[in-house]
Amino acid sequence: MNDFKVIDEALYEQYAIHLNFDWKDKVILDIGSEIGTSIEFFLLRGAKFVWGVEGDPTLAGRGQGNIDKYFKGRAQSIQQWIDSPYAFERVLSFYGASGPLRAEVIKIDIEGWECCLLGVNDRIIAEQKEFVIDTHSKLLTVLITEKLVKNGFTIVDDVVGDVLHAIRKSS
Repeated sequence: MNDFKVIDEALYEQYAIHLNFDWKDKVILDIGSEIGTSIEFFLLRGAKFVWGVEGDPTLAGRGQGNIDKYFKGRAQSIQQWIDSPYAFERVLSFYGASGPLRAEVIKIDIEGWECCLLGVNDRIIAEQKEFVIDTHSKLLTVLITEKLVKNGFTIVDDVVGDVLHAIRKSS
């Protein structure tokens, strides 16, 4: 899979540490999918389907090319900038747990733009099932944790950097 270009042991080691959760038979919404390396990671670990969202049109196009070559029918790359609470709401409403495409896990790693999640309507957050978020800062970790807990999520202990793993509490 040389097309991916950025796949190397160090990157996969980071994924294995930060994203070491059960992906088997789950539909994943991968916000910040770049050229598809994280999509590949999820699929090789048993994900049923991955929706990859990437803002950069060139990266999203390369991601779709890689998907078409190696994972046709098991993933889709969508070009969509996530640079506001409204952009998050649109993506979560369509691809999230309550939308028509029903992702069970939402992975977010968009290099600091995770801060926009703080302005997302609480109802939309509360409708989701599970989040894995690379917050990129201690302050953002605290603020996003507060928002998730307020909306019925339990933060799973994670001692690795600024990665939050949150699961909606059972009703």
